[in-house]
Amino acid sequence: MGHHVCIVLLTLPSPRIPKPPETNTGDRLPPGPTRHPHTRDTGPALGPTCHTPLPFSHFPSVSGELYKSPTPQFLRSSPSPRARRRENRNLLRSTRVRSSSSSTWALRFASRPPLATRTLSATRVLLTLEEKKVPYELKLIDIQNKPDWFLKISPEGKVPVFNNGDGKWIADSDVITQIIEEKYPTPPLVTPPEYASVGSKIFSCFVTFLKSKDPNDGSEKALLSELQALEEHLKAHGPFINGQNVSAADLSLAPKLFHLQVSLEHFKGWKIPENLTNVHAYTEALFTRESFIKTKPAKEHLIAGWAPKVNA
Repeated sequence: MGHHVCIVLLTLPSPRIPKPPETNTGDRLPPGPTRHPHTRDTGPALGPTCHTPLPFSHFPSVSGELYKSPTPQFLRSSPSPRARRRENRNLLRSTRVRSSSSSTWALRFASRPPLATRTLSATRVLLTLEEKKVPYELKLIDIQNKPDWFLKISPEGKVPVFNNGDGKWIADSDVITQIIEEKYPTPPLVTPPEYASVGSKIFSCFVTFLKSKDPNDGSEKALLSELQALEEHLKAHGPFINGQNVSAADLSLAPKLFHLQVSLEHFKGWKIPENLTNVHAYTEALFTRESFIKTKPAKEHLIAGWAPKVNA
C-alpha cells in the first residue's frame, strides 16, 4: 500500500450561527522553512465548496495507517429528521487527492469551526491543487464531535495540518504547498524571491482599516499606499505578480483581495479607487479563474465571518 498524506482545514460558519469563541490568531507553528510573507494572516474561513459530498471512507490515523469510518455515530443517533438536518449542516468536509504514485491527499473543511482563522492559508492550498488540476473527492465527518485522532495530532485544532505518511504532522502551509509543487511541478507556481513580498502588507492594512472606528487614524491611507504599490508593480511587471503566468504569490493574495473588496464595500461602502486600473484588471483576472470560482466563499458567509470583528 502506498504511503498516505493528510491535510486538515477549516472553513466559515453559516450566517445564522452565533459568534464563535474568541481564539488566538497567532500562528504559533513549529519551526520550519522561512514562511511566505502572504501566509501570516487571520480572518474568516472559506464558505462551502461547490463539490458534492461522497460516501464515507478511510481517513488517515495518527500513525499514518488507515481506519474505517463508514457511518459516524452522530448520523445514527439523530433523534429526528430536523435534528439530523441541523447536524448535517455542521459537518466537516474532507477531500482525498490521489496521484499516479498512489499517494493520497486528504483535505478537510468545516462549516461550523471553533476557529475562524488561518483559512486564507487553507485557501492557498486549495488554489494550488486546483491550478495544478489535482483531482480530489469530498468526505464528511462531524466537526462538533472531533475524532480522537484529530485531537491527538492537533490538540488546539490548528489548521492546516499535514502528514506526509511518515507519522510527522506539519502545521505550515508553506511546507504543504512546497510539497505539492514538488509532486506536481506542472504548471510551475514558484514565485521569484524578488517578487515574493509584493502585496504582502495589504491584508494587515485591510484588517486595520476594516476594524477602525476613527476616520482620521490613517488606516485608510495606509491601505491605499499598499494598493498603490501593487498598482505600480503590476504596471511594470503584470498582468500577474510574476508576469504573464499565475504564481504562488497570486494564489495567496487573491482570496485576501476578495475579502477586502466584499467586506469593505459591505461594512464601509468603500471600494478600491477606479484610478488603480491595473489592480482592478488584476482582481478581475484572478476572480474569474476556474480555481478561484471553485474555492471562493459565498459573499454572505464571508460577511458573516467578519461581522464579529467589525462589531467588536
